[in-house]
Order: sequence, then C-alpha cells, then structure tokens
Amino acid sequence: MKKTLSKTKGNGCKKISSYFKTTGTVLKKTTSSQNDNDVILLDSDEEQINLDHKEIMSKRKLENGESNISPPFKKHYCKTSPVPSTSETNSVINIKNIKELLSPRALKAYNTMNEKVEKVLDEIKQNTHISEIIQCKTPEKQNLIKKKTPIKSSEKASVSNKKTPKKLYLQSPNKINVDVLKNFVKVTPKKSNNAQYDEKKCGEVQNVNETTPKKYQIVTSFSPTEKVRTQLDFSSCNEVVNQEVASELGVVSNENINLSDLIFDDSWGDDMFEGKKYTLDLSVSQHCEVISTEKKKLEVILTVKSTNTDEQAICRLRDIWFDTKLNIGDTLNITAIKSGEDNEWLVDNHNGILVYEPDFLISATSIANGVFCKRKVVFTEKYRGFDPTNKHMIVGSMVHMLLQDVLIKKIYQLENIKNYASELVKKPNYVADIYACGEPYDTVKEEFFLYVPKVYDFITNYIQKNTKLQASKKDDWKGRITDIEDVEENIWCTSLGVKGKVDITIKNGDEVLPIEVKSGRATVSVEHRGQVLLYIMMMNKLGYKVSSGLLLYLKEGILKEVPPTASEKAGLMMLRNELAFYLTKQPKLVNDDSAKSIIEQPQLPEPIYNRFCGSCPYNVICVTQARYFNQDISHLKPLKKVSDEIGDAITPEHVDYFMKWSALLTVEMGGASGRKNLKEIFTVAPRERKKKGKCLINLRIKAVTKEDNRLYTHKFEESKTKKSADVNFLASGLADHNYVVVSTEDRPAIASGFITQMSPNSVEVTLERDLTVKFKDKLFFIDSYDSTSLLTSSMASLGLILDTSEQGNKLRRIIVDRHPPTFQKTIPKTVALKAKPILKRLNMVQRRAVLRAIATEDYFLIKGMPGTGKTATIVALVELLVATGKTVLVTSHTHSAVDNVCLRLVKYGVDFMRLGNKNRINKDLWPFCEDELTRNCSLPEELETVYNNKSVVAVTCLGSSHFLLSRRKFDVCIVDESTQVVQCSVFRPIFSAKTFILIGDPDQLPAVIQNNDAVKLGMDESLFERLDSEVSRISLNINYRMNEPITALANALTYKDELVIGSEEIAKATLHIPKIEVLKSNNVFSWMLPFLSSDLDLAVQFIDTGPTWNLSHKVHWCRTPNVDESEKYTNIYEAAVIFHLVEALLKGGVTTNQIGVIATYRSQVAQLATLLKDKSVEVNTVDQYQGKDKNVIIYSCSKSIDCGSDWSTNQFELLESKRRLNVAITRAKHKLIIIGDWNTLKHYSTFKAIENNLKKNFTKLQECTGFSWSDILDLVRL
Repeated sequence: MKKTLSKTKGNGCKKISSYFKTTGTVLKKTTSSQNDNDVILLDSDEEQINLDHKEIMSKRKLENGESNISPPFKKHYCKTSPVPSTSETNSVINIKNIKELLSPRALKAYNTMNEKVEKVLDEIKQNTHISEIIQCKTPEKQNLIKKKTPIKSSEKASVSNKKTPKKLYLQSPNKINVDVLKNFVKVTPKKSNNAQYDEKKCGEVQNVNETTPKKYQIVTSFSPTEKVRTQLDFSSCNEVVNQEVASELGVVSNENINLSDLIFDDSWGDDMFEGKKYTLDLSVSQHCEVISTEKKKLEVILTVKSTNTDEQAICRLRDIWFDTKLNIGDTLNITAIKSGEDNEWLVDNHNGILVYEPDFLISATSIANGVFCKRKVVFTEKYRGFDPTNKHMIVGSMVHMLLQDVLIKKIYQLENIKNYASELVKKPNYVADIYACGEPYDTVKEEFFLYVPKVYDFITNYIQKNTKLQASKKDDWKGRITDIEDVEENIWCTSLGVKGKVDITIKNGDEVLPIEVKSGRATVSVEHRGQVLLYIMMMNKLGYKVSSGLLLYLKEGILKEVPPTASEKAGLMMLRNELAFYLTKQPKLVNDDSAKSIIEQPQLPEPIYNRFCGSCPYNVICVTQARYFNQDISHLKPLKKVSDEIGDAITPEHVDYFMKWSALLTVEMGGASGRKNLKEIFTVAPRERKKKGKCLINLRIKAVTKEDNRLYTHKFEESKTKKSADVNFLASGLADHNYVVVSTEDRPAIASGFITQMSPNSVEVTLERDLTVKFKDKLFFIDSYDSTSLLTSSMASLGLILDTSEQGNKLRRIIVDRHPPTFQKTIPKTVALKAKPILKRLNMVQRRAVLRAIATEDYFLIKGMPGTGKTATIVALVELLVATGKTVLVTSHTHSAVDNVCLRLVKYGVDFMRLGNKNRINKDLWPFCEDELTRNCSLPEELETVYNNKSVVAVTCLGSSHFLLSRRKFDVCIVDESTQVVQCSVFRPIFSAKTFILIGDPDQLPAVIQNNDAVKLGMDESLFERLDSEVSRISLNINYRMNEPITALANALTYKDELVIGSEEIAKATLHIPKIEVLKSNNVFSWMLPFLSSDLDLAVQFIDTGPTWNLSHKVHWCRTPNVDESEKYTNIYEAAVIFHLVEALLKGGVTTNQIGVIATYRSQVAQLATLLKDKSVEVNTVDQYQGKDKNVIIYSCSKSIDCGSDWSTNQFELLESKRRLNVAITRAKHKLIIIGDWNTLKHYSTFKAIENNLKKNFTKLQECTGFSWSDILDLVRL
C-alpha cells in the first residue's frame, strides 16, 4: 500500500481514498478447447520421444526469421498418437477402468512419482529427443517480445469450428481412456499441494514447450475452482481389491481387503477422490481462519474456514486488499461478493471488506492517526502514558465536557453557559491537571473561556427551535439537531475490530448522525475525517442507519458533513489491518547458533520523514528502534537530528537492554494460561465465562442513584426469570473496587466502572452513564478481567531509561552498566546527633544499614531475611532523613506494604501524604490521603502548597505515574519489597529521586510472571538482584519472629545458617493452648493431639495423608471451582483435616488472629475459605501472606497425583519454587503444620532439601489412633 501525500486545499473535506493507490485491473478468464478423441499423456520415457528437438528449433526459426526469440507462449496440446502396447515397452500402462488405477504396478509407480518427474525434466534439460510434451497451464513468461504470426484463412476457419470437449472423466462412465506412461501421476494442478514443486524446472519445461510446433492442440485450462481439486468418479470401482493386489502391497490376509483399509502416503487424501465442498456464504460477515494463501500477479487467492462451522470458501483479494499481510492460521472477518466463478468470492475496492484479527480492537482515534504515522501509533499503544499532559489537551477536555453537559442539561442561555464554565474550571480534576502541566491557571482559564460564545453560537444555529437556521459557512451542514441521542457512547465493534467513544450522537428528524468535536484549527484533515467515517461504520454495524457524520470545529464555528464512500471505507480498514498486523505480532523465542535462547523482535512500520518528528514524544524510542534494526535514517533529517543529539549517550548496550525488556513485557502482556483476557468478554459465551470466574450473568437493574460528575451507581440483581438456586455473588471471583465491563446479550461493553459494594445476591457498580435510558429492559453481564495495567505502566516506565537528561544518564550507568554505588566517607555531626535517639531502638545490623543508606550518593541495597525487622529499619531511616531536612518517597508493589510502613510512621509522629485511590487504602490512613488533604484546594497554587509541605509521600509503584512525581524531586526514594516488583516498574519512582534504597529478600517471592518464556529469559529478575553485590548490600539476619525449629527449617531450605535468632525468649517460644484439657477430654480430637503439642521439639509437624488421588469419597460440602486457574488442585481430604485442626485450636482457646491457613493453589484456598467462612480465620495463597506472620500456620500442599515412571516435575510448578516454600514456612512464629501426600511431594527438590528436618516429626495420618477418612469427612459441618 502506497500513500500519496498531498496538501489539503482550504477547508474542503479530503477523501481518504486519495491516500491509497489502487489497481483496477480486470482479470480476464481464458478459454481453450480440445478434440474429443485427444489422449492426455501424463508421463513419458525417452523411447517415446520421436521428434528431433533441433528440427523443431529449425522450424521455429523459419517461422520467426533469424531471431532466436520465441513467439508468445500459448497453451499447447499433444497431438493424438498411437500408444505402444505394454508388451513392447514398460513405459505405458493402458488403463481401461478405475480399478486398474489401483493395481500393484500403478500404486508402486505412484510412490516414486517425483523421482520420475525429475528424471524427465533432466532429460529435457539435456536436449534429448522429445516425442510429446505434456503441458498444463504454465506461468506467463515476463520478458518475451511478443510477435503476431499471420494465420491463414483456412486455419482461422479450422480454429473457429473447434468445440470444447467433454471432460475426460465424463466421456464414458464405463471406460476411461487415460494412458499413463510408465508411472501413475496424480492429477493435482494446484502447485501448493506438491511439496516437490520446482519453479525453476517448471520454467525449463515452459521454455521447451515454446518451441513446440503450432499445429499441436491446446490443453483445456483448469478454472481456479477446478485447480483446487480434480474430481474423479470411482462409482464403477469395486469395493475391494483381490489378494494379488494385497500381496504386492505387502498386506497378508486370506480375505479381500476394503479400499478404505489401505494406507497410502500423505498425498493420498480423501480430497483426491471427492471434491471439496466450498459452501461458506461470504455475502454476510464471517469469522474465519486462513487455511491457505496463493499470491498471483494481481490477486491473492485465500481458502478460509469458518471458526464456528467446518464450512470453507475461496476468496480472491484484489486492488487495495492485495497487499494485506496474511499467514496461515490468521483470523479474519470477511464480507465478499460472488466473483463469477462457482463458489468463489471477491473482495476489491468497491465490494466486500476484510478485517485482520478482528478480536483485537483498535481505537478509531489510533486508526485515524495512523494516516499520519503508523510507527507513532504503534509506540503510543505500546508505551501508553509516556507522553506528558499539556495545556491544549486540558483545554480540549474541558471544552468537550462543557459542550456535552450543556446539551444534556439543556443550558441554552449565554449567561448560564458562562456560569457553568466557571464552575467547571474549578473542579478538582481540572485544577490538578492544570497544576500537572505547569501552566498558569489564568492562562488556561482564559483560553478555555474563548469557547463559551462558540458553544452558544452552535446551540443557537443548530438546536433552538425558535431561531432561524444560520450556518456559519456556506459549505456547512444545513440540517437541524432535533434531539440528543447520546453522549460519549462507548462502542466495541467486534466485526470491524474497532472501538471508540462517539462525542455526541444527534438526530436530524429520523436521521442519526455522530458528531466528532475538535477544539483546534478547522483543517478537515484526513485523520479527522477518518475518525468520523469509522464511527459511521461502527454505528451501522450496531443497527443504526447512519448515512453520514459531522465534524464540529468549535473554535471557528464550522460544522462539516462527512459522507462515506466505499473506497474510503476500504482504505480505512486496510490501514486498521496494517496496524493490527504490527500490534498483534509477538516477539519470538528462538535459538542462536550456540543453541542459546534469544528474542526475535517483531517488525515495525518504517520511519517516515516529517518535520514534526523533532517534537514527537516518542522520537528517542523511534531512533533507538532504528538503531537496533540497523535502519538508515540519514535521509530523514528530523530523525537524524534527534539521533545526532543523542549521540553516544545511548550505547548499543543500552539499546539492547531497552529492546529486551520491551519484548519481555510484550510477551507477558500477550497472555498466559489461566489469565482471563479482555477479548473473552465478546468471544466466549456468558455461561462459559461464569464457569471460569470473574463474571456475573443474567442481571437486571434494581435501582440507579445519580452521583456527582456524571456518575451513576447501578444496583444489579439476578433476573427472577433466570434465577439460580445457589446464587452467591461473593463466590464469583469479583470483589469490591474491581474494574468491570458491563455488556448486554447483543452488545459488549456498553459501559465500564468500579464495583462499590457486593453482597451474596446483589452488586453495585458506578458507571459513567445511566443504563436505564437506552437499555432498561435488557439482561446485563458484568465481567472483570486480569488487568495488564501494571505491565502497561512498566512499559511506560521503561521509556525513562532512554531519557537524555542527566538523571536519565545516571540511571543508565547504574541499571544497565551496573556501576557500583559510592558513599560519603563521613557523616555530618548534626546527622549523628539526630540519629542517636532514633537508632537506639535498632540492633547493630539495622543501625549499620540505616547509616550506610544515609551515606550513599546514588543507591544502596538492604536484604531483609524473614522476621529481621525490615519495616522497623525503614521507619527509622525515614524518621532520620526527615529530621535532617530530606524529602522521602516511599513506594512498594502493593497497597498493604505501603500502608504497613505508613501505619508505623503514624506511631512515631512522622507526617506524610498517601497518594492513591482512597478506597484501596487502610481506613486508619484516610486522614493522610490526598483526597482529604486537597479537598479545599480550588487553585493550582493551593495544590502546590499542600504537596510541597509534605516531606514524605507514599504511593505504590503503579501509582507512581501521579503527576506530583513529575513536579517534585525527592532526595531519597525507598522501595520496600523490591524483589517482588518487575524490574522496570521501579524506574518511575526512582527517576524522581536523587538516590534510592532497595529493600527486599531475593530468597522470597519474586514478581509474578505468568509466561514461562518470559521467565526463561529473565523477566523474574528484580532490580535488587541485578544490582546485588557485596559492595552494594547489607543483610539483616537477626530474626525476631520464628522459634528454634522453624528457623532451622528455613536455614536448611534457604539461608544456610545465616539466619540467627534475636533472643533466647524467641528461640524457645511455643504455641500456647489455654484450654488444652478440653481437647484431651473429647475423643473427637484424640488423633489431633500430637500435632497440637506445645513441646518445642514438636513445633514443626508434617502430616502425611498418603495418596488421596485414588480415593473417591463424596461429600456435600465439596466446592466446584469456578475460578479459571492454570492448575486446578482441590483436595477435600486435606481440607477436612485443616477444618478439624482449626476447630480444635479455637476450642482450645487460640484466637482467630493467631491462626493462619495457607494453600499452594487458589482452588484449594477457595475450598478452605468455604469451610472456614464462619471461623474468621485468614485463608490465602502464599503470595498474599508475604509480609505477614501468625503464631500457628497450617500449610496445605494440596497436590496428590499418581507419580508413575513417566512423570517428572516441572521447573515452573508452584511446589518446585523454593522461594514460595520459604515464604510459606517462615510465616509461622511458634507452630508450623504442613499437610500433604509425601509420595507426591518427595519428587520435588524443595521438599527433598528439608526432608531430614521433616522426618523428625513425620506422621502417617492413617496410622493415627481413632482416625478414618469417612469419619473426618462426615464430621465436617458448615
């Protein structure tokens, strides 16, 4: 596809089709004829070649003069000639019926078909004598100088009298006159079906055929449909072959053999004997998969198969669609017209449409921007959030809001519009945006108020019924707005692979039109026009009848009508397909010459020449990518200037680092097993989504409450007509504050918002629109999905590694080049004096860590082993930094980790501001939240005062995209649990500080990476691990949590005796059960008493359930998992044991907050949570327990399987993760009980490492007195 750039004249609408070069070549169908008595010779041996090749060449020269150039090639037909009998030569098999096609001789000859064909071609190359040359249709030779040879009148008459013969297999149903010379050759004209097809040799045959005398007749050409399969009639063939045939085929049997039992080689498919049925109707849009592609000179021939049925179709792509990038296995939506051939379809400039990967939705804005620069669109989608906010974006947003609100609320008087604009500009979100962009408030307000009279003029001209219509310009739209149909209507058009929000949908009488509002200059550009056309196409797909759309340029008061054309729509969809091609391509894991796994980067659009490249926010990324792919941009002066400015600041090592992590994040975002993808909302049926979890179906709206800022809280309940007996919304996998998408039965994603409250039979969701206005009586479906927002944020943060400022250079030296840290040699006396009272409460190792962190000039690492007081060290460090006048940014991967530090800061009287969603923050910290502290700020200057007065700011890594971090520079950034964060996720917060401190434990849980390929390539390596060295790190190793046996277990698994205990009291601490006598007096608990002993030597217990995979007890309380997981392991036997252990502990007087239950798999957590829901005991996965501890931990390993001889563990299994097991066992203070099937667990290296420790207190459950599976399963009471 080639773009032709031309300038827009005046304000006229420029057609998108002018940007696309198309070809309108008409393909003519050629016909030919053949005499009824002709015999096609399918193969030949040298003995049958009777004509001298040199004699033929001589005749050709006489006809053409002395020139050696042959006349234009024509289809030549073999002259009918007598065929030698098989007794004279072994070259010919005379076949009189189909049965003989399956004779032993023919079948054996068939197996060496390719060898024979090559032999004939070699003989032709050596100019051997040729008797007859069989020529199917050959490609037209490109470089021939064509001459017309005069034809005598008698010859003309002869040609005109020829008749098209019947096809050979239709001439006689009883006798098939086909001669096979020496070998049986399968008639399969389609080249793609022959793996041995050789283009070069075919060309050599063609050259020889061009010397064949003209008197030979022309072979009947195959139509494209016939070329796909040649149909043979086997109706006269017997059902069996005799024993002679079987013997020669190597089949030993005393009976006749069915033909269907014979095994031929791969090319003997059923399709050879029976024609393929191409019944898929492409006159309506079909979701298809590409089966095959064949590229011709002026068209592409596709074979596609419906993804819903097995029906197939052949479709030709011409004109603009010819250049569509397609591969076998790609998914398409196709609408086409009949091409004139039987069962064949056509897509060209004027007919039909093709959508590449339609399940990947691209915004209409992105597609329209692709007209300008496809490369920028790809970068914008990948590194979303990288470009900063500016004044024009803020003004444009406020103008949109003003126009939409006055239309919705029918504020038509100029004075009222001014008053509303004054209120709008003071709203907290706009005040914050103005502060973020750094522009003076009055400047932004003044520019915004220039649009107020323009809004009034628009309403006066097009809406008010009592005024005379006055179009601003003579070429403006002449209609009138009779009604506002919708505002900000959200559309996901899955048949076009496009999504978008229509600014305003209006009615002009019965006609519906979308309006796209622009606050800039009235260019009526191709991008703007394209956006409107895409809205028209989407709305028509939704059932609206939209013939045109409108472009409103408020600044100049211009309203242009945009009517679509077929060629423009085709051009837009071709552009959308090209963007989808680049955006859906994933990096590939390949092996280099040394068998080492490397990443093969996906293809990108070519860089372009444009004067705006210098101001593009992605220009450094663009140049970096060009350097990586060794693209020459010297002729692209704007980009070359950027490259020259970068110079050597970004080295090849920096480029490689950026490209590697860009690929890793792309691979991880691409999905992994068990992750619910956004597209499932419209590609998977509602009931199937419900089974997988995170989906509620068949809902009705119970009530709607209007909130501030155009928000509406909807209360949904299950429909009474489709109510389930076991409805429980709390078991759906959805939870408060989840971001959700709301759909109807016939339309996905009509709105989106957040869950504000959930109960077992209702859910409240806050949305941006009132759904009762358009969808009152509809059934609704609510979906959440596994968000990639953290990865998207990480991708934007990754771009900071290419920043050309001094801070960017510093980060590259530290992170990519791994320069070691430097430290001040001395600490100022004032710091030492202020440090003394703060450091008093710390041990010697913690004090050294704090002082070392104070002295660093760039970065420092603190390794905190389990229970060694990481949080206490962080709080002391923050307190000391504030006391010495420093500003501090505190961040971590999770809200709970950040809140944990903040709660300690409150205890020690350190003031701070907590950024983030108030609903995700601990309620005890609400007085310190941004929302509360800035509630009364109505000007950016007031905001700035509040923000700058806080020496300490706390935020999650994901929330570090907050504008405050781009406006303030902190002295120190402290990252807690840094080993749990994706490496580049911390770039944003540490970029905002002069120095940074990473705190974590690389022997505990890493970042959660779901794609195994990404793990193999090192994506689970944290920044802490990358920078870890003896110089840069200090280890906190004095443990204040675990007693002696549990500490010994942790050392055996991980710490190699580095972990020590802080005091004798902690070392000897044991579980105290106040009412132990109650348990001893009850026989129900007799088998459990050894596990609950307060003896220090029995602090670690392993309960071996034995194999439970082969047990088949049925229980009423077994929960069927409805959450989609990569591995589903629910173990009711372990769940029952844990139920009784928890019940015994509670009856023995242990409080609920002292007991913790951990399970390896989410499905087991769900089962345990169901059993223990009335016990108020925390049940969670290992990941959720990181950073927590309990007096007693019960760990359910869950997995019990048949470990046969062919079974082995997988390095990516959860039970094979040493870091995960380390976290599980180090959550316990005084008692650790591990439950599992040792026959399964002993195969894992993690459990082998601690086998000796576990064997000290190892109990086979079924050997316990008073124990039986039947009893403990039956005694479970919910």
